[in-house]
Amino acid sequence: MQKTELDSFLTMKGSHTEFLRSRYQDITPEIIYKCSKERISLLKDTQNITRTIAIFRFNRNTWSESLSKLNTDVENGFLINDAIKLHNLELLRQPIKHCKISFPDLSSMKRLKIYEYSQLIKIYIKKEESIELYGNLYEIYHPEILVDNIIKNARLEFYTMEHADIIIDMRILELLNSKLI
Repeated sequence: MQKTELDSFLTMKGSHTEFLRSRYQDITPEIIYKCSKERISLLKDTQNITRTIAIFRFNRNTWSESLSKLNTDVENGFLINDAIKLHNLELLRQPIKHCKISFPDLSSMKRLKIYEYSQLIKIYIKKEESIELYGNLYEIYHPEILVDNIIKNARLEFYTMEHADIIIDMRILELLNSKLI
């Protein structure tokens, strides 16, 4: 049985950035919001099409001094995976939840038949023998249609399906909406 793109996304080894690069060549982040606690970025391909919305919440409570240089690069716009490699560290991912999110079509007030696939991941950094929690990453990805189009059509009012596990903070949605529409 052939793997679907969704199967690859949910079971991939390595980072999501590596997966996107294998599909779309180069991926660059457009950071639309950052503060000391979180960073929200759009991961775009070479045609400037958003392939993923990434919401990262830093876990600053437990960081050692060794992560301060890494953090500076991440805050300055590096993709997390690239910054980790630059500092000769290892990225460890612990998937917590996978779910589908549906978007309403506000023009007709009917649900779209298309869903976004998403995952919540704990990101750990390994340096020599120590492992530190770097933060939580929430990724929203769709393999078939453009994220930008969904965002504009849905006006970022996410509605979870009946059995979905994750509801996005409305403050983040308002922020994304103001940056993208």
